[in-house]
Amino acid sequence: MLSKQAKPTNSHPSDSHLAIWLLEALAFESHAIPSEMVQQCSQHLNQCNQCKQAIDKLKTMRHEFLQARPSHEFIKSIHRHLNQPIKPQIGVGRKIDLRFSVAMGVLSILALVIFFFILKTQLPDSTIRYKGAGIDLSLALYVSRNGRPAVMHADDQPLHPDDIIRFAVKLPNEGYVFIASLDDSGVFARFYPQPGNQSAFLPYREDQTILPGAIKLDAFIGNELIALIFSNHPIDEKTIRHALNLAYRQSKGRLQDIMSLDLNARIVLAVIQKVPI
Repeated sequence: MLSKQAKPTNSHPSDSHLAIWLLEALAFESHAIPSEMVQQCSQHLNQCNQCKQAIDKLKTMRHEFLQARPSHEFIKSIHRHLNQPIKPQIGVGRKIDLRFSVAMGVLSILALVIFFFILKTQLPDSTIRYKGAGIDLSLALYVSRNGRPAVMHADDQPLHPDDIIRFAVKLPNEGYVFIASLDDSGVFARFYPQPGNQSAFLPYREDQTILPGAIKLDAFIGNELIALIFSNHPIDEKTIRHALNLAYRQSKGRLQDIMSLDLNARIVLAVIQKVPI
């Protein structure tokens, strides 16, 4: 079973670092953030150089992108050409529509600028960035297929029945971890811990922690929501199952629309597709 995306339910700015979605909002659309949260973020940024530098980097990339756009004089010259009357060339049986050619040229330039900007802003981190994943909290998936060694799963690739998967997490500090899933039909499954009926304690490590236990995927075909629940206290499976089922009902079964869970914890959500072999 499986699927990909992520965002914290109670991910307040007082946590170790701000989530990626919040850093991007502060850099580009701070006006869309509630004033109370902006104040909390400001207090955090006054004490956290890492988050402040991350916002500055996002603003710098945006500035470079804007600078890369065609100048106003260039745009004006295009408009002057468009407004000029079109004269047919002597010896040519049909008129050449210069306006169409110029417009297509401008669109091509703009498309190239946007394409290179998107390439530049891709974060060179092999860990899949899901909804809710941040600088200090992330989830990665390792896949073994047909008896081959496990490799990190590429987020644009589907999974298959009988794939063997293992999870790796990066935590902000020691705490309790639970990983569960919910498929398209609303069926719940626990991936970690195995066995256990509540979240398991994990110590802090600077790098990733490969979780024990390998999971062989069943024959289910479709999308599957994976939830990493991280908290400073143990949460039982019944509470987590209830939160996932509630989110499933509220989203009317659209897994990609589930943005958070009603839990006192930080959440990373991922929707991954499973297709036939």
